[in-house]
Amino acid sequence: MRICSGRGGVNNVRLLSFRGCGDLNEVISGDAVVVPSSASVRMAICMTMLAAQRGVPIMHVMFPFGPWTNLFYPLVPRWLQWVQLFGKVSVNQGPNNVLRQLIGDCDEFIDKLKGVVGINILNSDLRREVARVSCLINTLTSTPHVYEDDNPKPNSLRLELSKGELRLLVDNTLIESVRLRTNPTYSRDISNNEAVNMDRVRKLIEAILNCVGDEDDTVDQMIRFFGFRVMDIEDGGDYVIDTNTIYHGIHNLPVRVEIPYCVQVEVLHAVAEEKSGCRSVLAKAVELAFEQLRLRAAYVPTAPYKCDVVIPTTDRIVLRGGKKLLTMDKKAHELWLKYGLDSELITNDRFRNPSNSELDHAIIQLYAFTKILNQAP
Repeated sequence: MRICSGRGGVNNVRLLSFRGCGDLNEVISGDAVVVPSSASVRMAICMTMLAAQRGVPIMHVMFPFGPWTNLFYPLVPRWLQWVQLFGKVSVNQGPNNVLRQLIGDCDEFIDKLKGVVGINILNSDLRREVARVSCLINTLTSTPHVYEDDNPKPNSLRLELSKGELRLLVDNTLIESVRLRTNPTYSRDISNNEAVNMDRVRKLIEAILNCVGDEDDTVDQMIRFFGFRVMDIEDGGDYVIDTNTIYHGIHNLPVRVEIPYCVQVEVLHAVAEEKSGCRSVLAKAVELAFEQLRLRAAYVPTAPYKCDVVIPTTDRIVLRGGKKLLTMDKKAHELWLKYGLDSELITNDRFRNPSNSELDHAIIQLYAFTKILNQAP
């Protein structure tokens, strides 16, 4: 539990154990700010009741979930999240200073968490990099904007390319940058403080990943892969996925997935196959997404061949229990239906614009992937 205190503003944070409401009597006072967001339901109720009785300000942080599911502060970008404020609060000492004192270096902090039961998702390179960049945002950003009603407004996140360097900024604070091997001469940028402009997103991805002039749908797939367009399926659903869903961003969604062995075969084949230009970049992205998915997925035993052919031969027992096959391949979908399988077809009109938190994740993930791509030997 967190109690922020300091007369006239927030200048220190106390972490407390909790056994019952009585434990809070001495710490919730007029010089505190109560943040119940990360507390248990019981603790949050006690904190809120005591704060309301004593006129203590309450600050509730709206957790984004979606692609951020299974991550936690400081591995989610707190300065980009919406905050509800009840009462007057001023900030004397930036919480980023407190965070740096608590965790030290973001890389070292994440390395300590890798392999810990329940958070093995950090063992995937792409997820770890997204978490690391989010941690940097929390340690380097100081003070949020404020609305007229005193509710803090999330900071502006911007990704800009200039003179061969990709820079990630929060407002005017440089979080990090990476020099691109391709050294593009284009100047491009996108931000989270405006409606998603797909033409700007497309031009930035083309420039960053050296896909200018690409004639097939590779850039469209990468727009969806990073999350600038989001597959519209039920949150918390239970799916057996086809390979093509990985190309279109299934790893960003808070759903339960099972991976047929044939999907692993197709992904490994795509990675091993000799490609050039933009398609080789997409293959690397899919490899990273698959690495992330398999850390939280079960496998469905199938023959090691093309999924559209072998799925109908799969033991029906492993496909029962509410599991649904998910694909973007119309022919495979029709074939599976013909063999009595429960298949859902995702068409192009089943993609939507991202929410605010999904857009933040898409921007950070694009930067994280570019960092990985330009560090690889």
